[in-house]
Amino acid sequence: MARGRNTPDGQLDLGFNRGDDKRLDLSSLETWLWDGHQAQRQPYLISIGDRAEQIAHDFEQRQITAPQALEAVEQLIGELRDAESERDATGLSPEAYAVFHLLKRGGIADSKKVAEDAKKAFAEYPHWRASARQEQDVRRLLYKSLIDAGVEGEVDVATQLIKLLRRASS
Repeated sequence: MARGRNTPDGQLDLGFNRGDDKRLDLSSLETWLWDGHQAQRQPYLISIGDRAEQIAHDFEQRQITAPQALEAVEQLIGELRDAESERDATGLSPEAYAVFHLLKRGGIADSKKVAEDAKKAFAEYPHWRASARQEQDVRRLLYKSLIDAGVEGEVDVATQLIKLLRRASS
């Protein structure tokens, strides 16, 4: 079976197993995310991909053991599957779902409301990636929504969100 691809039953084959050899190959996950352009279509995958890369790095540097790495990857895969189901259920645009996913992971209670506001901002200012003026308008609306949600450090959070979404388009 090809690694880093969806299997006939819709599961993602990541090319590692928990068998006797305790092999860990995260390159297939990275290939699926980056080379397959999944992250461009679904920006929330960037944060998951970053964490997968960190697990691989920690494992290569012997900061974590193979069983710890496998457990971390299994948790990440569970989060990926949960996020895919949740994404479908929310009806949010890919960019707005990335906002929702990142804020939810950060423990923000009103993450859905902020994501809905972000969806409206991205629709109202569709050229925000290319137009400095439109990006300012999107940021302003994000700041307002984050403040209304009681998020501290709204400027830093909005900047993090914009950077994540820009990475998805590059």
